[in-house]
Amino acid sequence: MKNRIYLLKSSSTKLAFFFSTLLFVALLLLCFEIYAISHGEMVRPIFTKFILGLVIFICAGLFFVSFYVTKRINAITDTADRIISTRDLTQRIPIDNPWDDLSKLAKALNMMLDEIEQLVASVRQVSDNVAHDLRTPLTRLRNHIEAMRNDTANTPLSRAEQQEEFNTLITECDALLATFNALLRIANIESGRRHAIFHTIDLMPVIHDVIELYEPLANEKNIQLTFRTEPAPVIGDKDMLFQAAANLLDNAIKHTPEGGEITLTLTREKTGTQLKITDTGPGIPDEHKAHVFRRFYRIEACRNKPGAGLGLSLVGAIVKLHQGAISLSDHQPTGLVVTVTF
Repeated sequence: MKNRIYLLKSSSTKLAFFFSTLLFVALLLLCFEIYAISHGEMVRPIFTKFILGLVIFICAGLFFVSFYVTKRINAITDTADRIISTRDLTQRIPIDNPWDDLSKLAKALNMMLDEIEQLVASVRQVSDNVAHDLRTPLTRLRNHIEAMRNDTANTPLSRAEQQEEFNTLITECDALLATFNALLRIANIESGRRHAIFHTIDLMPVIHDVIELYEPLANEKNIQLTFRTEPAPVIGDKDMLFQAAANLLDNAIKHTPEGGEITLTLTREKTGTQLKITDTGPGIPDEHKAHVFRRFYRIEACRNKPGAGLGLSLVGAIVKLHQGAISLSDHQPTGLVVTVTF
């Protein structure tokens, strides 16, 4: 609501009040002049000229306002026409004097165009990454099926060999299905369909469940996992918040080397409930921090490591649905600090 125009603060209201005041003064002076004439007094030229000048000023002011409004509307229309004809989403509505309501509207429209441009770029990037990431498992799946066909034609496979091949095929299919299920889950979260079932919950038991689930995995890598929590009520969905916290802690454990440390804190601050996860892993370079929440985005350019790059995208979608904020910062000397505020 930060771009909302309020009636009493609107420039249109101020202009209407200004011209109405001038018109009221002109009418009041005209009434005084008519009253004086009706009682036999002479016409006073100075009042007549003042009233006439005031009326001319009002007419000129209204004409200028009409001209300015038409100019601003044409600027918005021309920009929309250029975007439609050229499909260039970098076009923006020019804002010369940001004092009027139409300039505030243009500012809001430019912000919407920024968001649309980012979404379109994200869709294009996702399409490229989907094509790249799914080509490899589909190729492996095809090669396994072809190998099974050739082996069966040449030398019949034993039952154990057939079972092993079938297990390999099922594993490849499960990986593909997991990718598509993650995409569908992100799309479902971003649509906001589950927002209607939000209710007040205490985030502390949810975080304890996440810690209990991942503590054995941290112990396997000899990672010291410490946490400090306090009751923290939030309005949201328990399952989605559990998924977001689990993904963040899972990433921290994956990227923290053996013998490292992970610290998790859940506190109530003036700004709201804050969840902070700090690790001693390699961290994330500054040039990647603004992009890691995009779908299929991965820091390594070769993209040959396991994973689809959807974990942080899911976290970002859940946090956004809960009207929260997530930020990444460096932990000294090494590591990453993930801060989520609801």
